[in-house]
Amino acid sequence: MSTIRFVSRRAPAIEPPGGGAALLLCAHGSAGRPGIAAAHGAAIAGRGLFQSVKSCALYGEPSLDQALAELSDQQVYLVPFLMAEGATYGALARRVDGAPDRCGITLCPPVGAHPAIVDLIEQIADQARRTRGWRREETALLLVGHGTKRHHRSAAAMRRHAEALAARGGFVEVATGFLSQDPSVASALAGIRAPRCVAVGYFADAGQHGVSDMPALLRAAGKRVCYTGPIGVSAKLRDIIVEQAISAPAPEISMTEPLSESERIRRAIAAFDDVNRLDPNKVPGDQGPSPKELVYGWRMTAWLEKLYPEASEALRLAARCQHIERWRIPRGDYPDGRAGYLKWRSDLKAFHAERGGAILRALGGFDSETVARVEALVRKERLKLDPEAQALEDVACLVFLEDHFAAFAEQHERAKIVSILRKTWRKMSPRGRAAALELDLPPEAGDLVAEALAKGESA
Repeated sequence: MSTIRFVSRRAPAIEPPGGGAALLLCAHGSAGRPGIAAAHGAAIAGRGLFQSVKSCALYGEPSLDQALAELSDQQVYLVPFLMAEGATYGALARRVDGAPDRCGITLCPPVGAHPAIVDLIEQIADQARRTRGWRREETALLLVGHGTKRHHRSAAAMRRHAEALAARGGFVEVATGFLSQDPSVASALAGIRAPRCVAVGYFADAGQHGVSDMPALLRAAGKRVCYTGPIGVSAKLRDIIVEQAISAPAPEISMTEPLSESERIRRAIAAFDDVNRLDPNKVPGDQGPSPKELVYGWRMTAWLEKLYPEASEALRLAARCQHIERWRIPRGDYPDGRAGYLKWRSDLKAFHAERGGAILRALGGFDSETVARVEALVRKERLKLDPEAQALEDVACLVFLEDHFAAFAEQHERAKIVSILRKTWRKMSPRGRAAALELDLPPEAGDLVAEALAKGESA
């Protein structure tokens, strides 16, 4: 999430879905309407995450004032459907700050400032490259946007994303070009040495700049360029919009008394769950098919409460966010084999710790020591030496054995399954092992566990 942000005074705390919160998407309105933002809003409304979902235009109809008036009885998470943290975002911030009911509004960072935009750009560009049969080592990526000389932050997000894409190495070169500031699109193309180039439009909507102006400029350059169009029309942007709202920065609330530990934990768990509701992978849950990592968090908490009812605040939080947004780093992005697997697991632990810590800091109410402790637990630091890290490992192993082992066993050879079970057993404490022996496993799974333990004792 961008560090350049505005939060209205006394903004409300994050509410779980259905808790009375509204999502308001505000587009520029260059054509007098919200444009594609309205379609995104309608699709998000169908998910049932917010009590109300509306769209408006800063410079058009329905107006910002009209939308806020209709939502005056709800807490509003206002997500700017903008790509930059520039002049338009600043104008929107001033309008919100002057709103009559500004205490009930949280103004989130622009959609374009979210780090996940990097993933979206890379997916769009790579799909275009592969569709044309272009080789990775001969293809450059060019991000093209509006830009302006009137605001020093207008190009910041796009350049930040370009740097992240260059660091990933998916394209032989990564460059940026602008319509209204340097470097121009023509000069950016002239500086690209690769024989082929995928150009991605860093535009929020399919307006004149993204649909007409940019293709004309790229054709005039004379290079072999593929233009993918504006990223703002992608349906995948909807997850980013929702996350901007539910991961909004900490509201600046003046409290006469600090929150109790139970209330802090409740708010944090609600925020973790809101993020994990975005998981596109579904599994059976207590309430029917549910997002996979949401269900995983529920089961981690249930086992922790059963096995370690004395768990500290930090351990309770770590259990709930251990797999937060796990779907964003798929195993398929890493090489096959043990080295690739270990790198994937290492990156996951760092990612989960970073995301969990960021959400806790955004919520407020937690001291730095508690947040750091949660991050360390999620990273599984000092396993076997730290009792709480061991407790978290016990709980994770029990969730695996009870909920995932049977499906895992169907996909692998018996020898590998037995080996994995033995490794799992070695990672558990006596308390965890005792709980595992009480599990009511299917007969075939129980036989595999018995075989693994027998081999472990004879080894």
